[in-house]
Amino acid sequence: MLKNQLNMNKIKKQLILFIFIYLAIILPANSQDKKQKFIYVDAGIDFIACNSPAKDYIRDDVNPYYYYYYYDYYDDYSTDQINAMFYKNYFSIKGEYKVLNNVIGLTSGLRYTHLESSIGKQMYWRSSSEFFYVLYKEEGNNSEYARVKEIIQNSHYLGIPLEIKIYPNPGRDWWVNVYYKIGADFNFHIHTKEKISFFNEEMKTYQDEVSEVIEEPYSMVGSAFLAVGLKIGKNRFAGVNIEACVPTFVFTSGTSGLAEPVGGGGFQFNIRLPF
Repeated sequence: MLKNQLNMNKIKKQLILFIFIYLAIILPANSQDKKQKFIYVDAGIDFIACNSPAKDYIRDDVNPYYYYYYYDYYDDYSTDQINAMFYKNYFSIKGEYKVLNNVIGLTSGLRYTHLESSIGKQMYWRSSSEFFYVLYKEEGNNSEYARVKEIIQNSHYLGIPLEIKIYPNPGRDWWVNVYYKIGADFNFHIHTKEKISFFNEEMKTYQDEVSEVIEEPYSMVGSAFLAVGLKIGKNRFAGVNIEACVPTFVFTSGTSGLAEPVGGGGFQFNIRLPF
């Protein structure tokens, strides 16, 4: 409980800091230059590294750091290497307002984020062929385990992106321009659904029981990042922006979560409309 409260206080401070930076730029920016305004529709994806999972409901003799395979009586196999993965993709509608002689662009809007946390996947889009043991029921001296290939938690969030762009050559309306960006987003949980991939198909009837031992999703997920962008198209026309967001840092609040994100990077694609 104390850790969750500290995380929430940290997130509030970061949000206040970004708002303060916005205001510090907007308030003195009253020059007579013609300010440029744009609407963006963006889509992006972030791939985030995670700490190795350490869960009470995963059997104790499963070591998350080393590979080791063994064959059991039925000639199937398990592994004591367990990977945790975390990625998010998102869709946003944003408005940008340029200030300080169009050197600085301030962007905000509304963002939908889909976040997938998983334990057991070999790669982001590749399922595992091995299994591990999940303790889903314990009564007295009796413990019941399920052989599970993957635990996947799909969560959905609504949030607010806040971005500050720096345009080094605002007076040169070239067809291709490079710019730099610092940004953050703050996303609040709206819905989650778990998917359990069992090693044996007949275990599917235990989906609900196994789901009950899984951690609740994060009540809030945010990220902060640096980016380099490529602006394609002149200001008076519709165009596109392509951005590489590295590094990206993730912060969370709520429960401990299925996967514990650390940091990574991603890409963002924008359609830009002047108005």
